Amino acid sequence: MTTNRWRFVLLMLALGCAALLAYATPRSPFAYDSAMRGTLGLGYGPKEDGRRYPITRLDATSPLGVAGARVGDRIEFDHPSDGWRFLGIDEDIGVTLSRGDTTRHLQVRPVADPKIVANPLQQQVTHLLFRASQLATLALGVLIAWRQASSAPMRALAVAFFGMSIVGLFTFWPRGPFNDYVAPFVNAANVFALDVGFVYFCLTYPPERSNWNSMGVRRLFGIYLAAMAIYWALFPFQVLGLLPTPLRIAMSAIPGDDLFAAATVLIAVPALAWSWYRATRVMRQRLAWFGLCMGAVAALNSLPSAVGIWIDARGYGIVWNMLIGIVTFIAILGMGWALLRHRLIDLG
Repeated sequence: MTTNRWRFVLLMLALGCAALLAYATPRSPFAYDSAMRGTLGLGYGPKEDGRRYPITRLDATSPLGVAGARVGDRIEFDHPSDGWRFLGIDEDIGVTLSRGDTTRHLQVRPVADPKIVANPLQQQVTHLLFRASQLATLALGVLIAWRQASSAPMRALAVAFFGMSIVGLFTFWPRGPFNDYVAPFVNAANVFALDVGFVYFCLTYPPERSNWNSMGVRRLFGIYLAAMAIYWALFPFQVLGLLPTPLRIAMSAIPGDDLFAAATVLIAVPALAWSWYRATRVMRQRLAWFGLCMGAVAALNSLPSAVGIWIDARGYGIVWNMLIGIVTFIAILGMGWALLRHRLIDLG
């Protein structure tokens, strides 16, 4: 495609990301306002039959516990998105509770989330940091798309920034057909584009001394790309319980999110480091900024989900999320400063 066509495609992608951000914005207070944010006070594991979650924890104040639910029961939401979005204390949540061969339908109302009640300021600061980071990455992506649409590595970087701008938005979107059935596909496409775009950029930049010139590197990327494409193409169907049983069991047995996040960092960061080692002068400085800012965000967000669960179980989840928000915001801010102050990319 011509440069103008690439620019048009990238800007349309940016417009779509902006629309998704705008769709999530009215529900932003659900991230930190205890007068709005509710919880069902339970924990659950991966879906066992494509539809039902096994309950692994019930808090003392859980409305499901009050209704007679027990650890080990299975729960199915009337609306799939109720399993991943922020719930409101004024909403009625429809669930089907299963115990053995017995099932019953319940309407329960979330209670105030004690974590939000106890830490309102920390939650608000964390949310503001993440939202500022999302807006900043969207702006950086637009800037790169507008000025550097002729460069394949820069196009990939713009796509990665667009992906960063909408990470986690499905937790804010309201209940309804879009969040129930479309959001899993949007989320899968977003993670795929973000990770693949980041890896491709790291392997192909700088063009004059690119790691991409190695046949082994191109083959490694091909394997990575194929595996990512297969997993994330199947992921939405896994979430919605639409996969055949053998494939569903295989998908459930693989911690794909964690594995591919780790693979992304293990390929991208060493590639950037090697390019930095071989570079000189201005290009060496540019690669140092890329490696420091983007590598920090990628590495922190690639930690296995078990780490976050372990930290949260010990009562430090709020602090951990704030730390991730601070590091991400500083890294994106540093990236923007380097782009404008040190001409990290020639923006004309």
